[in-house]
Amino acid sequence: MKKAYLLVITIFLILFSACSPVKYVADGDFLLDDVKLDVRNSQLKENDAKSYIRQQPNLKIFGLFRAHLRLYSLSRKDSIKRNGRVRHLGRALRKMGEPPVIYNSMMRIQSERQLEKYYRAKGFMNAKVSSDVEFKKKRAVVTYHVDEGVPFRIENIDFDYRGDTAIQKIVETDRFYESKLKTGMLFDSDELDAERNNMSSLLRRHGYFYFTKDYITYTADTTVGDHKVDITLELKPFSKTRSDGSRVDVPHTKYKIGDISVVTLDKPNVSYTEVLAYDSARTEEGILMKYLHKPFLRSSVIEDNVMFSKGELYNSMRSDFTLSKFNSLGVVRAAYINFNDKHNDANEVDCQITLSPTKMKSISANVEATTTSGDFGFGGTLGWSHHNIFHGSECLTFKISYSQEAISGMDITDDKIRDYGASVTLAIPRVLFPFLTRDFKRRINANTELHAAFSVQQMGYRRDQLSLGWKYKWQRRRFYNFEIDFLDYNLVKMEDADAFRDKYFNEHTNPILLYNYTDHQILCTGFTYTFDNMSSKRLLNKKLFKASFETGGNTFQLFSHICKFDTDEFSGKNMIFEVPYSQYVKTELEYAFNQYINEKCRIVYHAKAGVAVPYGNSDGVPFEKRFYGGGASGVRGWAVRTLGPGKFPSTNDYLAQTGDINLLLNLEYRIKLFWKLELATFVDAGNVWTLYKDKNEDQQGGEFFINEFYKQIALAGGAGLRIDFSYFLIRFDLGLKFHDPSRIDKGTQWRTAHGMNWDDDFSFHFAVGYPF
Repeated sequence: MKKAYLLVITIFLILFSACSPVKYVADGDFLLDDVKLDVRNSQLKENDAKSYIRQQPNLKIFGLFRAHLRLYSLSRKDSIKRNGRVRHLGRALRKMGEPPVIYNSMMRIQSERQLEKYYRAKGFMNAKVSSDVEFKKKRAVVTYHVDEGVPFRIENIDFDYRGDTAIQKIVETDRFYESKLKTGMLFDSDELDAERNNMSSLLRRHGYFYFTKDYITYTADTTVGDHKVDITLELKPFSKTRSDGSRVDVPHTKYKIGDISVVTLDKPNVSYTEVLAYDSARTEEGILMKYLHKPFLRSSVIEDNVMFSKGELYNSMRSDFTLSKFNSLGVVRAAYINFNDKHNDANEVDCQITLSPTKMKSISANVEATTTSGDFGFGGTLGWSHHNIFHGSECLTFKISYSQEAISGMDITDDKIRDYGASVTLAIPRVLFPFLTRDFKRRINANTELHAAFSVQQMGYRRDQLSLGWKYKWQRRRFYNFEIDFLDYNLVKMEDADAFRDKYFNEHTNPILLYNYTDHQILCTGFTYTFDNMSSKRLLNKKLFKASFETGGNTFQLFSHICKFDTDEFSGKNMIFEVPYSQYVKTELEYAFNQYINEKCRIVYHAKAGVAVPYGNSDGVPFEKRFYGGGASGVRGWAVRTLGPGKFPSTNDYLAQTGDINLLLNLEYRIKLFWKLELATFVDAGNVWTLYKDKNEDQQGGEFFINEFYKQIALAGGAGLRIDFSYFLIRFDLGLKFHDPSRIDKGTQWRTAHGMNWDDDFSFHFAVGYPF
């Protein structure tokens, strides 16, 4: 296997080295090999300046080699004249690759001008840019030399309101407004435009419907000397059209909300003439509803999501919030708001909100497969959802799941682990809680989620688990999400487990494992904060940050003391209705950064860490709340639940391969190929560890020590192929073990140096969606 692996690598390197990157560069032309920016002591980011250079060289992966250009060079010049097979291969290589960037002198001159404009707009008013080119062996290296000069800075800031005291009062007294301009800052035109936008947004929130940033101009006085600038912002009057067609300047006017109407379409695309034939009715608050046959949303739901009313001053922030609330409803495919000036003496604007529905019912499916050490595992989930079950965008979801995993090598159970179950979830797009006012419920963009599930695990015994959940989710601004697990209850009951416990725990005295495979229950609460802009199509670089905290057993502990419930004679644990309960605290942090390289390539950095600590009525953290390593979203050189803890050897005993501490680090490079195919290479690192040595006698080597844990970090790498169908993505990953901490005591932990084995050192994963 090792020889075959080396042979593949050797062939790959020979092919890539044999194809010249200048193969398709014609005589007299030059490949743009590099672009350099020579700026001394710049206060600006070099990457921002480089984005104004009109011609960039071919992409280098990790800054080392141009894989896309070499793939393009692998195609034959005469491939279109060959037989069909060669022709299609050549086309595929060209689509996967990138044609050579040929040096263009005109684009170099244009880049000089663009760079000058950029630096002058940033306050370097005397900036000069020149360039030179070095030609060598059909390659060109362009260097842009930037002489920034002394920057100009803002000395004084003034605002001429042209006698409009109403606007002056708003700007000077609004507690949420703060000017972005400060004395001493660079004379940056982008900052000045941001200030104009900021002021425009402020006034639109105070009723000025027609106000835009174009009504604010600025003049810059550079005669102050010593590279200083005095800035004067000036308010322009509103230009109004008279009946005779002439225009006259008048003061800016505030507008009020007139009539409000909500059109609920019966299908996504409806023509204007069809809407005219709709029925209409008014809600209790006077909102006019237009619909065909029957609106898909109740009138009370529409009233709760419209955040303004007739007669109020126009407020762009409330308009945006209304749009956000409607778009967050699962049954709404798209929401639009239009304001129309009534041109009356009351200065009113009518509002029409149009709601387009999505499909009311949907079916979802999720599958995952993995194989390692010759054992194969697979799983799947099938779901059905109704997105408007009570005509208030309540989403009812039923799911059934099944998974099976081979566990050869264990003689205490069957040779397979089977998990199956069903769940039902009701998501309600508002807060359900007593004593809260209607105004508070309207202002908070929150959901209530009720959940119930029952699952069965069979592995020589039967392990039943009942789960009940009650949680709240809400969003503050677009990417900030909060979640409270108000109630999360789990009951675990063991059946046909006496023989298993007698056979297994006669030789395994670990009280944590014993506790987790006897009857127990968990009642916990938790909080999760998430910042996630990964779904944004506008942003190039994207981030995810997630922090969670939960604790369990405290309510049961209080009831146990108050009600004097029984204590188990054998374990000494407190009982609630003859079942022991768990007490623990758990916290996790997760961070991911999706870095844009170009339209074909991205690098994703991911880190995750967590710790769980038992206390009180528990010797260990419940199995459901413990951490495990490996799997399609972990260290992909290992199958799920086969890594760790620490240097504990992998015995296919997934009962013991869990921990109280988790660390995971991932680096993934994603490259779009052609059609819907995407290639990824990755490096993963991490492990899990236990906290208490005296409680983990059957997990020797799994304890966490500050001076030892870094030596026990597992390392794996590999490659994957993804098929992106827009709505979902299928992923195939092949992981290879580099550093295996379970072999530390044998001295063979570095697998590439000690003869790799396909059965032990490779793991294949099939999953839906990105790992992070």
